[in-house]
Amino acid sequence: QRCDGVGTWMLKHVRYQEWLRGTSRTLWIHGILGSGKSILASTIIEHLETTRTGSACLLIFFDYLKKELQTPHKIVIDLLKQLMLQHPDLSEPVRCLHRTFASLSTPPTTSDLLNVIHSECQRFDDVRLVVDGLDE
Repeated sequence: QRCDGVGTWMLKHVRYQEWLRGTSRTLWIHGILGSGKSILASTIIEHLETTRTGSACLLIFFDYLKKELQTPHKIVIDLLKQLMLQHPDLSEPVRCLHRTFASLSTPPTTSDLLNVIHSECQRFDDVRLVVDGLDE
């Protein structure tokens, strides 16, 4: 749970502003267990989702209790779902992926999914990825 206004100091921080402008490709927040990194991540996500028109915000929250569900393949599937939910219509690459694999007994490979994700990202002005719990 996060109270309103908590972590908003970070939105004014020079490193966050550089990352937001694109002059820095990575914003790395580190600290000891319980120091509020997840709270800052949720503040960033809320800020991105409410202020960045034409942008996509993708989230990965790792949880050591669910590591069997957080395989690279499942993470890629989740990222594609997030992109699809942030655009009002299905793209041709997504339709093609569905047509190709709907009748097969094998799911798309991670490589197939990454190709579609790359295509989906082109539909947005900007795509940001927020990863929390990387140490988990």
